[in-house]
Amino acid sequence: MIFKQSHKFPLKTHHESTDWIEILNHHKNQPHIKYNSNSFMVNCAQGNQLFADLPLYTLCDGAGGVPLGLMTQSRYRDLAESLNHDDISSYLYIAHPFLAHYCQKGSELLKILHTSGYSHSSNPKDFNLFHYLCGAKNTYTQIHNHATATALLFEGMKEWWLAPSTVENAKLMQPLFMDRVWHLYREPGGSLAEWLEIKSSAVSSIEDLVIVLQPPSTSLYIPDKWYHGVLNHAYSSSITLSWDYQ
Repeated sequence: MIFKQSHKFPLKTHHESTDWIEILNHHKNQPHIKYNSNSFMVNCAQGNQLFADLPLYTLCDGAGGVPLGLMTQSRYRDLAESLNHDDISSYLYIAHPFLAHYCQKGSELLKILHTSGYSHSSNPKDFNLFHYLCGAKNTYTQIHNHATATALLFEGMKEWWLAPSTVENAKLMQPLFMDRVWHLYREPGGSLAEWLEIKSSAVSSIEDLVIVLQPPSTSLYIPDKWYHGVLNHAYSSSITLSWDYQ
């Protein structure tokens, strides 16, 4: 569900029959979301299962970004269920960086993505990032940017904020995004639509901002250097690929 659209860069939605690579090749400067076929998701889930018992590096705990070491996905799920979701300090978001700690299993998954027409290459050297990510309910990332990326969501629901890379957007997005995060902790059942209405003036000041809820079995495309942040509305698992668009 799209909550805010950019007139200049509207978020395009595509059904499962649309070719993902063709979309990106023709519209690389615009964000997209695509609904994937069941067969594609099954193939990816089988490849993803290869990593179920591998250590996942904990990105940070709380606003301080303190590393918590290594844990498996199953242990993380147990921990996520025990978190106090009313306390923002219980922030916890983990990832297995396939490229940094590369292994044969990562290569197999990348081949599945390439064979399915999801990625432009099966060579890990062609990507800046190749991460498997897990996030408990109400976990989030700070606003940041990097090269072109796609986010494939297996389960959960993600709230994305996307905007072009401008000096003003860099200043405005982070504090407003964190206000949105705090809103969820203060009012767990609070409506995003209601929050947007209250904050309409501040939200409108961010140039070409797009806010969208990404459902499972979809892929989100983030254009090169666009600022973005994500907030998990439920336990989520996903794969992120990032590369330098030629």
